[in-house]
Amino acid sequence: MKKGICKLILFCALLVLTGLIPERQTNAAEEYTYYITFNQIYQYEITKEQFESIRGNWNSLTPEGVLEIARQIVPEDQIPSHLTNIGIRAVPKNSSEGELPAYPSDKTENLVPDNGFVVSQGVLLRYEGKEEVVTIPDTVTSIYQGAFMQNAAVKKVIIPSSVKNISNAAFYQCPNLQFIVCAGKAASVGEYMVYQCESIVNMVAPKSSKEYAYAKGHDIPVVTSEKTVLEAKTLHLLKGDKQTVKLYNALGTIRWKSSAPAVVSVDARGKLLAKRAGKAKITAQFGGKKYTLTVQVQTKSEDKRVDQVIKTVIKKGMSAREKVKAVHNWLIRNVKYDYHNYLRGTVPHVSHTSKGALVRGLAVCDGYSKAFMKIMKKLKIPCKMIAGVSEGGGHAWNLVKVGGKWLHVDVTFDDPIVNGKNTNTRPRYTYFLKTDAQMRKDHAW
Repeated sequence: MKKGICKLILFCALLVLTGLIPERQTNAAEEYTYYITFNQIYQYEITKEQFESIRGNWNSLTPEGVLEIARQIVPEDQIPSHLTNIGIRAVPKNSSEGELPAYPSDKTENLVPDNGFVVSQGVLLRYEGKEEVVTIPDTVTSIYQGAFMQNAAVKKVIIPSSVKNISNAAFYQCPNLQFIVCAGKAASVGEYMVYQCESIVNMVAPKSSKEYAYAKGHDIPVVTSEKTVLEAKTLHLLKGDKQTVKLYNALGTIRWKSSAPAVVSVDARGKLLAKRAGKAKITAQFGGKKYTLTVQVQTKSEDKRVDQVIKTVIKKGMSAREKVKAVHNWLIRNVKYDYHNYLRGTVPHVSHTSKGALVRGLAVCDGYSKAFMKIMKKLKIPCKMIAGVSEGGGHAWNLVKVGGKWLHVDVTFDDPIVNGKNTNTRPRYTYFLKTDAQMRKDHAW
């Protein structure tokens, strides 16, 4: 069975949407702080009763109706003068997501951009410039929510050591943002500091910093130097595999070349296609220098795929938890749910097998689970598959033993159908290493 993600969206004079934490299951046992949100990035705390009143009447409310309620709750100077959407959200208490400042009134200060920067009392409220490389002034101590919101010009941002606080969604829907360089160590970093910036190549940050930990925790490549380097020295692929190679800290034109195009071809964007067994050297030319990696291609089989996954994502010194996470993420990025056959009731047998996931890259829940278990076995990590029920239908997932405890991993549900498509490649962790009690909220076995 497959879990989908749905968002209630109304298009009217304003765009109005339910603004709960993205793809997160609410836990009735947790305590929450409630907010009404503006433009998806500014928020004002409201009571639980106010939140539930708005949520309970959501289907019957018009955009103007929600705005009218907001005006009765929120001081006028806390509502942005340029309003594009309004919503509600619930945030677990003690979460960094709740530690966000209220909207700074644009009616109390006449803020004029200076070289594109709008700054108030050390807080960078927004960047309105059109530069590709942006160096934040060292007079800035905090980066506010949405400071870089939907800015299509920015490709690289350099954050000085003076910045001690980076809010949630500081970098929000910047389609061409590739590099974020953090010179210092912030005291606080929002859990969604970088949100829906799909072109990110890498971050640069000190290894002991919260920015470095943020990148690691959100699967953003991170290095400690602005030196230009390829993401790897060697790659292992199977025939038919496609993979895009990243050249870190390379802003500009990169010229790619393969020494054996019949074995591995590479296009202008660094996308590789493994054509047949053999070896090739891939060269990236940038800034007058050449950077080379070796690609080894093998024929495709389940066992060779398991070996290839381990060579690709398992690093020396990893803990069992880190290995489980690496495999979980590889499956989400490389396996698609057989959604179209699922809808038609025509799922072939192979999609129920590890071969479907590991060789064809297409599977349903038991195929995901069997593939996960097969890789765990090779890593000598105890693992089982559970056949149970979720959302009224049959479903399969895994139990894995980490730190002496058996915990649940549901790779299928962490690889959701988004907007009716099976093209998701962003790992979720809603069902990652969960206890029996946590899983029983929507799973039964």
